Amino acid sequence: MSRWLVKLEGTSFDLEDFPYWFPRGQVFATADADGTYLVGELLENCSDSAAVYQTAETLLDEMHAVICLLDPGIRRPTIGVVLRENDAGKRTGTVYASATIGGRSKVRATLTVEGAANTPPSETQAQLLLAAAQVNRHLRIGLSLLAMPHVSWPHLYRALEEIEASLGKKVNDAGVCSSNERERFTRSANSGEVAGKEARHRIGKFDQPLQPMTLRDAQAFVRRCLDATLRKAAK
Repeated sequence: MSRWLVKLEGTSFDLEDFPYWFPRGQVFATADADGTYLVGELLENCSDSAAVYQTAETLLDEMHAVICLLDPGIRRPTIGVVLRENDAGKRTGTVYASATIGGRSKVRATLTVEGAANTPPSETQAQLLLAAAQVNRHLRIGLSLLAMPHVSWPHLYRALEEIEASLGKKVNDAGVCSSNERERFTRSANSGEVAGKEARHRIGKFDQPLQPMTLRDAQAFVRRCLDATLRKAAK
């Protein structure tokens, strides 16, 4: 059966997470000896390769953002070529981009499986979290902010605001974190002494917390808040 295949360009380090977290669905990732691809029903609804490319770009952003939540540090691949495979398996395509990405180390999040030990779940954690984000604009924006290559204090504060907008209350009131954690984060983000040039306010306007968060602490805090909020929404 003929189908569209969107080839992803990047290192094996980054690409291997896509078939792992998105092995099935309306758009999923698959790998063979020639590379890693996005395929699926949503792509088959596109009229031509340009439409496939645009659809895949949006979906790739969303998939990557969820993977980054589960496995921080994964870099976003690019789309290298959009291929059309005919019934005989012959592929022809249009090249769009390419990328070279350096290597890193990672610890993949554990996949929770219900039921028999050897029975794969109907949906992975990544698919469940992506589905929860796709129906809430605030959570989609929060995901995209946390997936940026160089996340800053303003990005993190905006992400927290989007999370709280989705909840309709502060994250501590929703039971996502303690009031002390939220206060440490907001006071650190507001303080010029802590956040430096990326602080929301000038030096001396607000007292810094007794235990300021580092940028890495703040990233981990907002990521936990988003993860917990998405899991609540996915239930």
